[in-house]
Amino acid sequence: MVQIAGICRDLNWPDGLRGEVIQEIEQEQRILDRASKKGRGLTFGYLLAILLLASTTVLILAVPEGVLAWFIVAFVLYSFNFIILFLPTTRKGKRDESCRRTIGRDAWAPVKFLLKKKTKLAIEVGLTMFLGGMVPLALSFFLIFGLGLVLTFYFAFFEGVLDTEVAWLVIVQMVTILVFFVVILLTQPQAQGFTRIARAFKGRYDRARGKGRLSQSAMLLAMGLVAAGLAILFVGAILLTGGVLSRVIEVGGELRLSILLVLVVFVVQIVVMRHFQVVSSQRMARALLEVRLETLRKEVLEPLSAILEQGKYADKETFDKAEFERIKTTFFNVVIYGVFELNFFGFSPVYVVGPNVKFLIDDRVLPYVGGV
Repeated sequence: MVQIAGICRDLNWPDGLRGEVIQEIEQEQRILDRASKKGRGLTFGYLLAILLLASTTVLILAVPEGVLAWFIVAFVLYSFNFIILFLPTTRKGKRDESCRRTIGRDAWAPVKFLLKKKTKLAIEVGLTMFLGGMVPLALSFFLIFGLGLVLTFYFAFFEGVLDTEVAWLVIVQMVTILVFFVVILLTQPQAQGFTRIARAFKGRYDRARGKGRLSQSAMLLAMGLVAAGLAILFVGAILLTGGVLSRVIEVGGELRLSILLVLVVFVVQIVVMRHFQVVSSQRMARALLEVRLETLRKEVLEPLSAILEQGKYADKETFDKAEFERIKTTFFNVVIYGVFELNFFGFSPVYVVGPNVKFLIDDRVLPYVGGV
């Protein structure tokens, strides 16, 4: 048995929901205030990252086999970047601990409901956690793989040091990963982009269905091609990286690549990755929280306060139930995800988007979320 923060208020009563809304607004405002502050040593971080990239490039030009170390570390960090999310987090935001919920057998009821009745939402939550966590890493890997591509072309096609077969394997894999990151940035999984895309496709499909069988078939074909293209890109960027990495390690072993050189490159890339992850995640958090707070204030809190001020809730049969249901739908679809800060002993804060567990395990909330 474990306990987590729960929801004590009566969500079926305007005043109870209003208290929950105010609490969420205050919490998100605190996170926004922290994300808006200029981080300590940010300028130094930029200078250090640029210096390390420049000096490592010079080192690799002097020791050509070092390009293999760059490939190995880049693919390893890309494949296991999620480990950085498990670094110790010691600075935690203020939380309402007045209500605790015991997680035992009863907690499985909403989870089962989510998996059986809200399968699309369950898939979206998983994709949001996985792909949303990669959004702040896009800039880092654009730099790391971008430099890797330049070095590959130089050593393979100008110096002739790198085997062309290996070079093309690396080029194709790196380009696939970079395209994958571009698609992630365009879909914006951290801002429930998958839901918006699904709604857009559903709207187009409904319109096409109304125009006849030919339009409906053409729309289904287009949707199938998009899905197939994304699936191929996902497989290429995620599942095939290990094979390319194994081939690069094999070549490195044949050339007796220095472990010390690999360690030096590892330190350089981890510093570069973390610095630009911090910068990008702060920018992402600010943009996302500003939109969320505006929605919570204007589309949830204001109309909810209006219901209370009208005095129509004197008994449970007289307040505007239709408007109240709309407000709850808007609110829960926003807060089902939260923005969380992860830091390294209070330093180098990274902001990520993930499911807001207290809402996700509440069977009063789930019926309102996940609709397409």
